[in-house]
Amino acid sequence: MLLIGSVIFALLVYQLALKKTIAARSLYYIQQEGLASKQNALHEISQLKKQLSNLSSETNDVQNQNFFEPEFMVALAHNTKVIARNLSEATVVVENDRNIVYNSYYFSGSFTHLLRLLDQVEKKADINVLNARFYKERNPHTRETELIMKLETATID
Repeated sequence: MLLIGSVIFALLVYQLALKKTIAARSLYYIQQEGLASKQNALHEISQLKKQLSNLSSETNDVQNQNFFEPEFMVALAHNTKVIARNLSEATVVVENDRNIVYNSYYFSGSFTHLLRLLDQVEKKADINVLNARFYKERNPHTRETELIMKLETATID
């Protein structure tokens, strides 16, 4: 009788608690695989656009340089093992016949990797870093605290 009761109790616990948790976990892993494939696709797109940028720079086409900035940032993030969380829309301000393009990027990773990314952006790119802010944020999926870097840039045409 005790054995039958414990089997029924185990089935009840599985149906009420564990079944939903297992389904949510499998959905999480499926979404993580989709995120990884999207990042790989962004990296491949950035490589192709980099090649196009090199071809256009040979013809002295300077206007397309800012168009490739988000892809350039994703490529740098990929090289430094940092995850690009959010690439916001560019804000263009026109002053004295010059275009100033403002962008905000959100990256997550370890502190050393984020600093390495910031160093590469400052050294390799013709991008002005306006602000780099570090803060911790709890990831709702993993329930772990992550370090986030918000990077604000400006590029002048």
